[in-house]
Amino acid sequence: MKTPTLIFFILFSSFNFVCAQNYQSAEEALQFASQETQAFQLYSVFSSSAQPVSESLRNIATDANYLNVDESVLAQIQQEKPKFISFQVQHGSETFMVKMQRQNILTENFNVRNESEDILNYTPGLYYRGIVNEDRNSLAVFNFFQESVNGIISQTHTGNRIIGQLKESTNYVIYTDSEMTVTQDFICEVGELEQDTNLIPQNEISNFSNVSANCVRVFYELTNDVYSANSSSVSDTMNWITSVHNIVASLYSDSTIPTVLSDVLIWQQLDPYTGSNGDKLSFFRDNRIAFDGDLAHLVDFPATGGVAFINSLCQGSRYAFSGASVSFQQLPTYSWSVNVIAHEMGHSLGSPHTHACFWNSNNTAIDSCGPNNGFSEGCDNGPVPPNGGTVMSYCHLDSTGVNLAQGFHPQVGSYMSTNIDTKSCLGTDCINSCMQTIAGVSVSQTNINSFTVNIDDVISNSWDYRIFEQDASFPGGFTTTNNNSIVFNNVQPNTYYVIQVANNCSNGNFGSSFQLNYLSDDDWCSTQTFTDTGGLNGNYNNNEVVIKTFYPNVPGNAIALDINTLDLETDFDFMSIYDGESINDTPFADGIDLTGSSPTTTFFQATNPVGAITVEFTSDFSVNTSGWDITISCVSLSNSEFSQNDISVYPNPVNDLLNINSEVALDKLEIFDINGKLIFKKQLNQQLDVVTNLSFLNSGIYFMKLEGEKSSIIKRIIKK
Repeated sequence: MKTPTLIFFILFSSFNFVCAQNYQSAEEALQFASQETQAFQLYSVFSSSAQPVSESLRNIATDANYLNVDESVLAQIQQEKPKFISFQVQHGSETFMVKMQRQNILTENFNVRNESEDILNYTPGLYYRGIVNEDRNSLAVFNFFQESVNGIISQTHTGNRIIGQLKESTNYVIYTDSEMTVTQDFICEVGELEQDTNLIPQNEISNFSNVSANCVRVFYELTNDVYSANSSSVSDTMNWITSVHNIVASLYSDSTIPTVLSDVLIWQQLDPYTGSNGDKLSFFRDNRIAFDGDLAHLVDFPATGGVAFINSLCQGSRYAFSGASVSFQQLPTYSWSVNVIAHEMGHSLGSPHTHACFWNSNNTAIDSCGPNNGFSEGCDNGPVPPNGGTVMSYCHLDSTGVNLAQGFHPQVGSYMSTNIDTKSCLGTDCINSCMQTIAGVSVSQTNINSFTVNIDDVISNSWDYRIFEQDASFPGGFTTTNNNSIVFNNVQPNTYYVIQVANNCSNGNFGSSFQLNYLSDDDWCSTQTFTDTGGLNGNYNNNEVVIKTFYPNVPGNAIALDINTLDLETDFDFMSIYDGESINDTPFADGIDLTGSSPTTTFFQATNPVGAITVEFTSDFSVNTSGWDITISCVSLSNSEFSQNDISVYPNPVNDLLNINSEVALDKLEIFDINGKLIFKKQLNQQLDVVTNLSFLNSGIYFMKLEGEKSSIIKRIIKK
């Protein structure tokens, strides 16, 4: 539902830029817009299972719960391939609303090969990244395949929740990895290898770059043990490594470092890698001379730790090794593999450990998790992160653990980003270096002098925008913001504004932009003229979507809509009028799919309790006409039992206690939020004078419905 005084005149122009089309300004981007509407699609993927968890599983993960997965929904997702997706996941008493965007994690020429260089058939899944419960500091990564799904949900205060299918079972499980009774004790052996002495000291980099212009292409080689642990199935093996890489890539993306999976080699026969982790890495480096990628990563089972050559990009030592894990007994253990692979890759990109004497611009440690567990690098006095350590730490050995929502420590992420931008061998082409991340832009208006632009984007953290009157001769330049809610003041009533928003990409260019033509609110009950985007003397636009909800600004009134003229392209452009706050409400009988210039009915009056009317208009790609001239006014919702003078409500605006004095006996009180959701109700039992405590309400606009024996009346209240 739409908020009171909320109106969308939406010209969605989404800009999908391939790497060869990185525009240097939002203005240039807007010139090449393709019109497209995007929104998060809600799916019922998971539901709670009443099946009790087995004792053997509970002994491994103490908070594990089973989940039901709707396989028909998995098939639906595979068929529809939504760009923006949302769903709920239940774990115990907690509910997580996940919102994500589909990612392309593979290069266009991606291949899967075996040790004989035979090309192996593989159908990639759908890979998503986003956030949880609107928390922009959280991490949600899910991977959907033809018959399975897996993912990780991580928040700074709750740790990492793993969702996946039990090994050799159809059951799905969710658990928190910090609640496992077995420890994750892998050790990184980077300190035992020869080091690159050309690391730029952190204190010599005065200006860390916010973004990396270069992309790191990753080649994975998977041992026969990895293949065997995945049922000797190419599909299962690839589903596992692409799932892990999507999570790893998400961590790097959050530090503005773009990565992509370029190639995978699977050993379907016995592989040559034996000995210690260092032995395997050395053999890998000496024998895997040619590969498609910037970094070669050997992955083996079991989870024995990892080792990498530090700062090795663009050198003969651009190799890393990770001992990973598919599962512990039956339990899927994605976070273990993600942590070790991301950790070793971080060394390749130039980062020392967080407990190294390298950080804080004074050669001290970020944390002390390493020395606290017997792995000192000379700086033993760092703190222990209270909410979990970051990827390049040894906090997985400590009780605080590693929290994937923390990703890389800001110093580490900035250092790696700056460091890889010094690597001349890297290209800027991942897949879409400047891709669309904005799912939608909405506008809310609660007073006549200002409105708020809300950017629905779970990937980007920086946007450029400009807002100007539609008939302005000079629209002005763009402003950069890191806030996805933008307040625009000094608004003129009943005036069209153009709103343009573009997400900033990791290379400093613009990835996508939305343009909205927004009509500001007015005193609709004082009789106003509502026109199309072309006004009284012009035409509307092609490929236009208009969704507008009118609310009465006088308590107890309802919107009335009177069509003076209507001129739409016959049978191609349409208007529908709804008795309510949304296009999901009931349309008026003669208000469905109006087209041409001769509507059957020209007068419509709201009958719903809020008194709202919603108008929806769509135009096709060609031919536009003069549109409409409609008069908006208000009529009273009250009848003979109630009149506005019979009831007084004060103070309004209200802090806590609201007084209601009525000349008519009242039976019930209900309070609705601006979306029409009932949030409070109270039986009044024929009372005339009522005092209600509203201290529990958040600040904002609400509608109070008072019912008598025969009728009801609506009052608009404002909570301070």
